[in-house]
Amino acid sequence: MNSVQSNIQSSSQFDINFSSQALSFQPSASVSASQHSNVFGPIEVQEHPSILSCSPAKNKMERKETNDMFDLALQKADSYKDSVEKKIMNTEIRELSDPEPEGQLFDYLRKQKSFDRYKLTEKQIFSIICELENETNQTPKKGPKGSLSLTDKMLYYLEWLSSGTTQTRIGIWFNRSSHIISDAIIQIRQLLLKVLRKMNMEKRRPKYTDTDESFGTVALLVDATSIRTDKPASSFENQKLLWDGHHKVYGLKIQVAVAASYPYEALFASEVIEGHIHDFSLFKRDLQPLKEYLQITEYEREKYGLDEGIKHWKVMADRGYQGAVEGIEVITPIKNAKTIEEITFNERLAKKRIPVEWFFGRMKRQWKQCANRYRNGLDDAKLDIEIAVWLTNLNIQAYDLSEDDGLFEKQCFFAA
Repeated sequence: MNSVQSNIQSSSQFDINFSSQALSFQPSASVSASQHSNVFGPIEVQEHPSILSCSPAKNKMERKETNDMFDLALQKADSYKDSVEKKIMNTEIRELSDPEPEGQLFDYLRKQKSFDRYKLTEKQIFSIICELENETNQTPKKGPKGSLSLTDKMLYYLEWLSSGTTQTRIGIWFNRSSHIISDAIIQIRQLLLKVLRKMNMEKRRPKYTDTDESFGTVALLVDATSIRTDKPASSFENQKLLWDGHHKVYGLKIQVAVAASYPYEALFASEVIEGHIHDFSLFKRDLQPLKEYLQITEYEREKYGLDEGIKHWKVMADRGYQGAVEGIEVITPIKNAKTIEEITFNERLAKKRIPVEWFFGRMKRQWKQCANRYRNGLDDAKLDIEIAVWLTNLNIQAYDLSEDDGLFEKQCFFAA
């Protein structure tokens, strides 16, 4: 009888704990019925100190009332659990769904379905805007809000970078002052580059897809390209700094390491430097990140059945990269090829490394500030040209590289 009394008395005070998988009831003397009423609604729980003196029929009736109270509490707990899970789900949905971008230019381009002018999908535009908003929220700025939204600043910048025209003409197109366009471009440059670097931070590991034993484990296709500039109006010494003797133009130079497998996106980009610096000298400046990436992991060794003697992936480049580099094996064309075997080797190598030429062609074809004469200073060029590299990565995710891109790269140096 004592056990019956203790069980019934404990039924007046209980905890209801539940997870997403199951409900469990645990006795708790520290939680009162009034506290539970705040959570599950009013629950009338009455103690029965005289239950031992009741008749068997009355005792059975009291037990039934107690069981009914448990059933009622269980129903209220289920209802409360459903409401909590619904609130959690709605909260997660709100957190996962990005806020709708705002801006007059954005609304216009979206209405006209004109995001294709940048060869970027609407989803890619949204992802960049979302990252920009996150960066600005982390470092809020004081002062009055500008006349342009962050979204429109980015779109004006993309319009300027892709059109290759002047900021004044962009202002005329969109009925804006050239000063507003200029300020928008200046304000968005560094922030956009920071976001694009973050989006391209994760490097895809190499794939061993080449069955030609003469090349073996090639991971990167490395090359540099020149961005033409005007002839400096300063001293002859400054003019020589920008002179690219290989292409016979005044310009700036950037080196890109493209993945040797589809879709041939850029994995590494050097800083933008003066055109007089040789490709191989530029290559030796950025060796450390390349060495770390080119190390073959044990997983890759087992996956592709590579020999224990092979420690690093290889790099493929043109004649400008001929020379010894510690820790990296660079495959380059054979100098003064005379035999049929040597000529055939050079032809196969040129065909293998052609995607890096296509990449530069796509970059200049889409972002024409890199194809026309670049008229801003070196500090701006370091930002704009690298931005064009990472934007081209997004571009080729939607549109594959093609032979036409390579032809455009060659044509850029004939229109001096």
